[in-house]
Amino acid sequence: MNKILVLCLIVCSGISEWAVAQTYKTEKGEVEFFSEASVESFSGKSNKVIGQINLADSTVDFYVDTNTLETGIKLRDEHMRENHLNTEEFPFIEFFGKLNGFDPAVKDTQRVSAVGNFTLRGVTKEIKVDAKAIMKGYNLYVFANWKIKLQDYNIPRPEFLFLKLSEEQKISLKVNLIRK
Repeated sequence: MNKILVLCLIVCSGISEWAVAQTYKTEKGEVEFFSEASVESFSGKSNKVIGQINLADSTVDFYVDTNTLETGIKLRDEHMRENHLNTEEFPFIEFFGKLNGFDPAVKDTQRVSAVGNFTLRGVTKEIKVDAKAIMKGYNLYVFANWKIKLQDYNIPRPEFLFLKLSEEQKISLKVNLIRK
């Protein structure tokens, strides 16, 4: 009887260790957006992406504080936060979804995707994000690119004199997640 109990404890501790070992987290990821306009294009970014990927249930959850997005011009940042992102009312951008096509045993670059809810400025839309993932030791590197339309998230399209931004914005995500 004691042998069965010991065996159960060993197996159960192995399962919980496996489940914990399947969670990868970051607090230093990078997100960047690129805005094209007829005369001048610009980008903005934040190095404060927080998130995790849980391989046990394939969940993906990333968010960024909208107040950490910077374009390199203080006045433009203020206008973006106040007039377009409304950061006081909507302080976070988030993606929560399911990871598809990732095999943690493969050590080469893998093409993967995630389908889930992208929330920006209080509007949530289901999107699909294509990415590349690489497992190296205790690190999981993810590089993703996708596009959004400003009108889909009720973001007023910035216009300055004759300068008008493109309706479509390009977004990229680069994260190094560490196994926890």
